[in-house]
Amino acid sequence: MNNDEYLRRVIIDEHLSICAEDMSRLLNTYQCEWTSVIKDPACRTQFKQITNTEDIQPSIEFITERGQRLIGSKNFVD
Repeated sequence: MNNDEYLRRVIIDEHLSICAEDMSRLLNTYQCEWTSVIKDPACRTQFKQITNTEDIQPSIEFITERGQRLIGSKNFVD
């Protein structure tokens, strides 16, 4: 078998099972960062709904502008 054939087997045919091992490791160790933040009260304190105020808007209104969904242009600071 020449080098080209060997590379084809390794890359295309996954002859060495490297991808399967990597995918298995990824799936077994995956952790969603946002889920972790939501479950950990200490981490949640680092985030707030609106940056420049401590006020909380219970229901955020959205508007559509230029085909994009955006947070409504309401002034949250008194």
